[in-house]
Amino acid sequence: MTEIAAPAAPAPARPLRSLPSMLLAGLLMSCCAVLLPGFERYQAGYAGWAAGLSTAAGGLLALQLAHLVPLLPGRVAGVAPTLLVVGTGPLLRVRRGRRTTVAFHAVPFPLLWAHGSVVARAGLRSRLAVLALGRVAVGLGVAELLLLSGHPFLWGVGRGMVLFTVIGLVLWAGGRKAGHLGWWPAPVWNRDEAGARALDPVGLATARALAGGDLERAHAELGDPAGTLTPLQLRVALAVAEGRCAEALRLATQGHGTEPDEELRLLAARAACHAVESGELSVDDAQPALRLLHAHGPRRLLRSSELPATRALLTGSPAEAVRPARRALSLPLDLTTRGYALCTLAAAQARAGDLAGAAASLGRARTCAPGLARIGVVEGLISSSS
Repeated sequence: MTEIAAPAAPAPARPLRSLPSMLLAGLLMSCCAVLLPGFERYQAGYAGWAAGLSTAAGGLLALQLAHLVPLLPGRVAGVAPTLLVVGTGPLLRVRRGRRTTVAFHAVPFPLLWAHGSVVARAGLRSRLAVLALGRVAVGLGVAELLLLSGHPFLWGVGRGMVLFTVIGLVLWAGGRKAGHLGWWPAPVWNRDEAGARALDPVGLATARALAGGDLERAHAELGDPAGTLTPLQLRVALAVAEGRCAEALRLATQGHGTEPDEELRLLAARAACHAVESGELSVDDAQPALRLLHAHGPRRLLRSSELPATRALLTGSPAEAVRPARRALSLPLDLTTRGYALCTLAAAQARAGDLAGAAASLGRARTCAPGLARIGVVEGLISSSS
């Protein structure tokens, strides 16, 4: 396999911009711990591990509500689900519906994760703002009922919900730039950002097909995109999935006159890695996209992708690729990205001599995204290693 050279120097260190947000979150959490109603009764009734358990349960309940609330109003709120993920851990089965795919995992909690996209609606920023406030209101409303229940354990659950909501608000305020969605799916601070990421019905259908690993349907739905930023991202993502990596790299780096945003840089780096792996591009042709990602990498997106593992694999370190690949697979990824991660894991296992494990991982990748072109490439690598 052709190897990509490791970067000569690390990316320039960035100042810890989140420090003020972290300090503010700590201050608010401390205030919440002593000022919420019923704190004295809670102190007398619960201590130690029971107190921690109830608070953790409240955080998990708040997280689950944060994913359930946007599903209730549907597109009226400006957000539509593209993939529903039930549970975490190993993937058990996939149910592909007419609109949205549901992926079932082995560990049943959190019960439901919802991947979503912003959809084009009149008054979009107002709709997204109402949705964000609705998430806060529902979470705090349930927390208030628990705090007033009089039961120490339920009080602890309510406190956990309040603390989780406070942390979410602080992180949301600290990451409101450049398409930050987080668990608040609302780029409400920037009019251009909201408009650029809004999908029309064709774009939404394509995004749902890609998230569900149905590449044939995604190709049929996409048609001829108008060239705005979001359809360009979908077009690049589909080209990578179908194995047209050189075309994807050209589209992502040219951007039709626009500067590539962080998602396009991630897609360009993915296309470059896959093109080197398949022999479609030389290492020299792929290096510009990889250097761009290394210098200005979208760290939030990188942490929730298979790309760190794929790059470790192509730099000649298959043993170092296994751990980040498994870490990516522990996340609630969309099925196409999960297929990429499983392909990386299979290639790393094959290069390490674990051909049985590689074949099993490749079979799981077929379950996630049957039409993924990289499956055939990695299958050839496994055959050459046997």
